[in-house]
Amino acid sequence: MESFLDMTLDRNLYIGVPVGAFLCSLFLLFCFFNTMKSRTVRSLRAVLTSCLVWTGGVILMRLQVFPGIRFWHNFALMGLLVIPVFMYAFLFSFLEITEHDALIYIYGVLTVALVLGNAWSSTLVPAPEAVTRADGTCVYVYHATVGIWVLVALEILVLVYATYLAHRWGSAAAEEAAATVTGNPVYSGRKSVLSDSRQCIPV
Repeated sequence: MESFLDMTLDRNLYIGVPVGAFLCSLFLLFCFFNTMKSRTVRSLRAVLTSCLVWTGGVILMRLQVFPGIRFWHNFALMGLLVIPVFMYAFLFSFLEITEHDALIYIYGVLTVALVLGNAWSSTLVPAPEAVTRADGTCVYVYHATVGIWVLVALEILVLVYATYLAHRWGSAAAEEAAATVTGNPVYSGRKSVLSDSRQCIPV
């Protein structure tokens, strides 16, 4: 135990950040472990599990556990990149957006393919280089590549599109709610439009 604390608190100080994040995600996951099994809750659990994979991979990478830095780097990268996938699944489930489920599946498959391709070629986000300083501390140096900016651009595009869908769906849902409260059937939303004047009740 003493050697572990010496490794984490003296030679690898920055490991405290992912350890704290891992414990917080684990606590939140346990809070939702025995709750109702709706699609929204399952998506939230998937988000928290992805956070555990990400932070756990970073911890094991910094501890340089077998099979090595490159393996745990890609393991953590998998958890990091699938967080937006499950976050969008949670958002769409919470807003009851069902028409665009294919977007989630396609986005998830592409994300897994990118991570596997990066694990094979290290073209997107290569594994960091472990550098031991003169005082014994270990730091990890990341080398930026063009693939990183391509990945960031793709994430931004998906973010903008998902935000647009959520805003459009939320506005339509608000109109339906307002129509229900006021009793005005003119705004019948996405389901149907009552065009028969005999069925319209003036407000």
